[in-house]
Amino acid sequence: MIAIGAAAQASQQMVNVRSKYKEGFMYGSYVSLATKLAILGYGVAWGGTFWGMALSELMSKGAQLIINTKVILKEALTFKWKDLLLKDKWWVMRRYVDFPRYELPSAIMSVFSNQLPAIFIPATFGIAALGSYALAASLLEVPMRLIGYSITGTFYQKAARIMQRDGPAPLRNMVGKVMATTGAIGSIPLVVIALWGESLFVTLLGSDWALSGRISSVLTVFYITRLMIEPIMSVLRVTGAQRAYFILNLGLLILRLTAIAFAIGFDMGLINSLLTYSIFNSLGYLIFGCYIWHHLSQLKQRSGASSTAPDKER
Repeated sequence: MIAIGAAAQASQQMVNVRSKYKEGFMYGSYVSLATKLAILGYGVAWGGTFWGMALSELMSKGAQLIINTKVILKEALTFKWKDLLLKDKWWVMRRYVDFPRYELPSAIMSVFSNQLPAIFIPATFGIAALGSYALAASLLEVPMRLIGYSITGTFYQKAARIMQRDGPAPLRNMVGKVMATTGAIGSIPLVVIALWGESLFVTLLGSDWALSGRISSVLTVFYITRLMIEPIMSVLRVTGAQRAYFILNLGLLILRLTAIAFAIGFDMGLINSLLTYSIFNSLGYLIFGCYIWHHLSQLKQRSGASSTAPDKER
């Protein structure tokens, strides 16, 4: 299931890079609706079970993968077979070969990496601590969903068009504006949670959830950097840097495992363990951001050099 989901995600990135947003939205909506109807039908007819949910998920991701593959290959299949045999007609394969090669392992690593707290916390501090963490993380996801995720889709679409039309030079400026905007807007609720998280939880939910408030306060260090960097990560896909995206995700996974190893090795309590985890995550995302800025600067320099080369020759 993870492999099919990762393949579907990788194919979706390929479709987005080709600026096929209309097709992706329409087909994605149809697949989502059909899957939900299948789940409801299964639940009404046979009762809800794990296998029913697993089957519906496989249906959803499998359908998404098939449709995306059709969109990706559509341009190549318009040629005649004899034309496809020519070396210069294999541009579709050459252009997108890095997506399955690097996006698949990146997606699988991301799934595993994001679930590390759900493995580490109950094993070390008990299932009740995991419930407190889940509530805190859910609250912190609200700014991410309202601000970060909404900007991510728009940024991806705009970045792909700018890269195709104008090259990397204006893309760097847009990345800086997006980081500044998401950081400024998103920091307001996150700073409030960082300073008064425990008081907010106690006031709204009662004293039983004071631990969730303390957890949310220490996690804001991570979520502020995540809110700034995560929306612009797609620029690496737009510029063809899938290999770098894979390496950076691997580094983020190593940092998270290192943070957990520190927490276990030094026998830290729950709050100190999550603070260490938050700081290491922030470091990983800051490295992500610095590399993106460096990568775009290099592309801008190469683009400028290539544009002035003919003038020098003349």
